[in-house]
Amino acid sequence: MPLLHQHTITGSGYQILIWNLTETEEELLMFLNTHTISIPEGYFSIKHLLRRKQKLATHLLINHLTEGKGFQITYNALGKPELLNHCGSISISHSPHHVGLIHHTELKTGIDLEEPDGRILNIAGRFINEEEQKWLNFENPEKDYYLIWGVKECAFKAIGGGGIDFKNHLKVGKPESRDNLEGTGTVLFTKSLEMQPFRYYYRYLEDYLLVYTIALKPIIPTSA
Repeated sequence: MPLLHQHTITGSGYQILIWNLTETEEELLMFLNTHTISIPEGYFSIKHLLRRKQKLATHLLINHLTEGKGFQITYNALGKPELLNHCGSISISHSPHHVGLIHHTELKTGIDLEEPDGRILNIAGRFINEEEQKWLNFENPEKDYYLIWGVKECAFKAIGGGGIDFKNHLKVGKPESRDNLEGTGTVLFTKSLEMQPFRYYYRYLEDYLLVYTIALKPIIPTSA
C-alpha cells in the first residue's frame, strides 16, 4: 500500500502523510492517470530516477491532503514549499525509500525522515553543541545524533530562513518523555534578537525515524 502512514489528531490542526516508495516510476504515473491528477510541473526536467519518483509521490500526497480539490505548490525565495489556495504551513521530506509531508492549519511546522546508515557519526561535530553533549548517550550516541539532526532539520524547515547555524542557533533539549519507539521535547531557535521555540515529536517506524516540529508561542526578548 503506497500510503504507508497517516497521522491525524482531532483538534491538533496538523496532519502527517508518508508514502512508501515501492512502486516503479511507471506505476506512479499510472496512479496519477487513474486518479486524473496532472503530472507535476518540472517533472520532465529531473534527470535522476529517484528524484522523479519522489516528485510524483509528493504530488500524490498533496492531492490526498487537499482531497483532490485542486492545488498548486510553489517555493519561496529560500526554497520553503508553500501550498497556494490552501491555508496553513506545509513541509516535505524525502529519503531513499519514503516521502513525508506535514501540514498545519495555523502554525509553522517541519518534518524530517531519516534512515540511519552510520554516516551521521562523521559530521556530528558540526551540529552538536555543548548543551546537547550533556544529555546524549555516550555509549551509543548514533541514535541521539540522528534525533538531534532530525529535530534541527525540522526547525530549519519550519523557520524557512537562510543563514541558520545548526550548532549555535538551534538547541535541542533532552526528550522529556520517551521510550524505545517515540518521545517529545523542545528545541529553541535563537539568532540575534529572534527567539522561537518549537515542540518536537519523534517516532521510529520500521526502518526509519520520523521527526516533526510545531511552533510554540514566540519568546519576546526583554531589553537590557
